[in-house]
Amino acid sequence: MLPGGPAGKAGIIHEAFWGVYGMVQVLAGEAKAIRIEEPGTDGAEFYLDRGGVHEHWQAKRQLLSQKVWSLQSLKREGILEFFRDKVNRAEACVFASISDAPELRGLSENARAARDWEEFEAKFIASKSWKGNFEELRKQLGHQSGRESFEFLRRIRIEGARESTQESLLMPVMKAWFVGAPQTVLSLLRDLYITSIHQTLTADVIVKYLDGHGIRQRTVPVAAGLRKFLDGITSAYVAGQRTKLIRGKNISRHAAAELVARLAKSETSLDALIVGPAGGGKSASLLEIAEGLRAAGIAVLAFRLDRIKPVTSTEALGKQLDLPESPAVVLSQVFNDRPVALIVDQLDFVSATSGRHTDFFEVVAALAEEARGLRTSRQFHVVMACRQFDSTMTIESAVCFRQMKALFRSGYLPKQK
Repeated sequence: MLPGGPAGKAGIIHEAFWGVYGMVQVLAGEAKAIRIEEPGTDGAEFYLDRGGVHEHWQAKRQLLSQKVWSLQSLKREGILEFFRDKVNRAEACVFASISDAPELRGLSENARAARDWEEFEAKFIASKSWKGNFEELRKQLGHQSGRESFEFLRRIRIEGARESTQESLLMPVMKAWFVGAPQTVLSLLRDLYITSIHQTLTADVIVKYLDGHGIRQRTVPVAAGLRKFLDGITSAYVAGQRTKLIRGKNISRHAAAELVARLAKSETSLDALIVGPAGGGKSASLLEIAEGLRAAGIAVLAFRLDRIKPVTSTEALGKQLDLPESPAVVLSQVFNDRPVALIVDQLDFVSATSGRHTDFFEVVAALAEEARGLRTSRQFHVVMACRQFDSTMTIESAVCFRQMKALFRSGYLPKQK
């Protein structure tokens, strides 16, 4: 909170985390390159080249004099003027800060959600307060028409996170993408950002830099037939579940049908936990979910934990399934052209509550964390099933609470009746 040197150093750290996020976008193929401190550009720390469109990032750690960035403060700091000039050149802008910019964020989110200017004007800024915010923005930008400000809003975005939050979001990415201590990888990328002023970093440059420090990517040798092999694992799971059905027919369950519909139409990655008593139909629900997702064009890898020998790493878990790497890594890289879903049955096999294979639970938690790290550039859903007793007691356990939060962060918990 102190001005001068302390604030400056904190600002550099905050900016560097966003720079690492930009590098992740490059490595994921979401951007072609990152240019840091473009000469002659005073108003952005870096830009991402997204298919020829430059996305300029302005990172401000926080606003000391006020709790949030108002439209007036954004105007005063020259941020709105800079963004306006870039948008006029058909480019995009991102404002990143710990302190929120609620007025600009709300307007930009609504503008992107609206079908067109007419819907935005009639539905999204109909209230007096939002209409007032929009009119103030229009005046600050010097636009003659509301439509012009609407197009401006569709090309900007507001991001916000503290350094601890940025680190917690980046760590799963470091774990899932690289071989080596994730803290080391993150530190190396921060150093690369800070020391690359005026430089353009492509994926090849970033990978070469990490390789020079002994860090390599977790890659899967995508041999012919590996897709078919993954499908075979899921098909074997489905066939095993079908043998337990009366006359081979499954009774559709509302939770399963709802979840299939939700995952199939979702534009973001989701986590789901199916819970219920022993014999309550959890596995039958997963069978319906697996078949439904496959029918919807989502690549599925499904297996039961109680059919796998307990191991100490996700890589070893993959070997138990005859895969060359962690199941999450293989699923993501082999099916890189579509959404994927990892389905894990019999989570209570690694129950800390029942005292069975508790070390294996940490491996499953690491598997879910890898899935989150792989979500940077793709949809990666995770669905698990657990007995009601084990799930409830595990969540209540202080020892396992952190692990359960890591497994099911989304909070969407469809339950069996």
